[in-house]
Amino acid sequence: MRVRKMSALVGAALILGGCLVLYMMMDLAVFPSDVHDNKWVQFEGRLKQLEVDLHRHHETVGKLKHTIKHLISNSPIPNQYQQHSNHTVTVSSTTTIVPESHVSCSSQFRTVPRTDIQMLDVYKELKFDNIDGGAWKQGWNVELSEQEWGKRKLRVFVVPHSHNDPGWIKTFEDYYHSQTRNILNNMVSKLSEDPRRKFIWAEISFFSLWWDEIPAETKEQVKKLISDGQLEIVTGGWVMNDEASTHYFSMLLQMMEGHQWLLNQIEFKPRNSWSIDPFGQSPTMAYLLKRMGLENLVIQRVHYSVKKYLARNKNLEFRWRQLWDGDGSSDLFTHMMPFYSYDVPHTCGPDPKICCQFDFRRLPGYGISCPWKVPPQVITKQNVAHRAGLLLEQYRKKAQLYQTNVVLAPLGDDFRYDHASEWDAQYNNYQKIFDFWNSKPHLNVEAQFGTLKDYFNAVREESMPEGFLSLSGDFFTYADRDDHYW
Repeated sequence: MRVRKMSALVGAALILGGCLVLYMMMDLAVFPSDVHDNKWVQFEGRLKQLEVDLHRHHETVGKLKHTIKHLISNSPIPNQYQQHSNHTVTVSSTTTIVPESHVSCSSQFRTVPRTDIQMLDVYKELKFDNIDGGAWKQGWNVELSEQEWGKRKLRVFVVPHSHNDPGWIKTFEDYYHSQTRNILNNMVSKLSEDPRRKFIWAEISFFSLWWDEIPAETKEQVKKLISDGQLEIVTGGWVMNDEASTHYFSMLLQMMEGHQWLLNQIEFKPRNSWSIDPFGQSPTMAYLLKRMGLENLVIQRVHYSVKKYLARNKNLEFRWRQLWDGDGSSDLFTHMMPFYSYDVPHTCGPDPKICCQFDFRRLPGYGISCPWKVPPQVITKQNVAHRAGLLLEQYRKKAQLYQTNVVLAPLGDDFRYDHASEWDAQYNNYQKIFDFWNSKPHLNVEAQFGTLKDYFNAVREESMPEGFLSLSGDFFTYADRDDHYW
């Protein structure tokens, strides 16, 4: 009996001791003496911070809803689907009025917002048939009436630009040190050589990095170029943000970064936006730009069938309006590029084989060539009449796709103008063509280098935005040719 009692006593002691050791281990692991290093306490603090952030988010959403209520009317929405056409709105005769207490959406309309072009309806019309249009693969053979252009004067603004992605094939730093720094340095020296030269710049992340290392006298030169209208900062975002899957707060944040930098360093506020490389274009971005005080927008990456549809009726320029806007207060005047890309072969007119001959970076010996196997030629007194005639035909054909006689002709591509020789080749050869045209009144053309401000001012001189149709909806999804969806 004694042996059993002793065994039971020893066993109980061992169990009790084991529990005590386990308790001490847990106490040291979960509740260390220094409470400030306790991971569980830190985790609890993070949870509390998350709750605070969520509360702020809900407050922000509430404020946005409140703002929208002031922008639109407060009456129930008919429960039948509204059919939009160019100038009419048809409502089913069986429409019933839903009591406000039963409507879940906090934003209601007294009348259904109307636009001249509703993209939801356009997408239903499009066949996406991808017919070969000839020289303009995604379009058609644009006819030119020489008699018409004998009466109308064409105004051409050639806009030199360089699109700099802050990270693509190389890193942000690699691009800056290998190319972007050279572009911006050349920009100051080459624009200063001739007051007729113009240039636009968009990406403030690169511009800021460059600004921090240039001397004070160069900064003053830059400010003078801006004040003189030779250099225009367009959009003013830290980057040229994507629009397809980006949260609105990210769009706002990067725009705030860029605009605040411009205001602090240069006292400049952008008025024109340049959105040529996002894969598809969102009305959210247009809305934010409008609220930031921008007046005009240029977009490029839109499905080729949509471009063709709008170009047929000369509606590539329009007032981009929000779906819920009933009075046009959100309208942003928008210019859509008509062709495949924003590079030189696809911006002067519908025939890239000819346009490529006027990208003077592709002169023989410069390292890149035209895929159509016809290289550019240096402009001389002997060939200027012929060469200028080829280019003028393309500009006139491009003008056929728009309502006004003003042509926007971008002159650039990704990371262009990183060598001084390109600045000389592009600007000198184009200036010879401009001088030839401008000295021949019978040609009815006036051409110059320009910025977006120059272009949109000229458009407004001919026709105010109210004379253009309104359009609502988005430009997703995007394909640039065939079934090449991005």
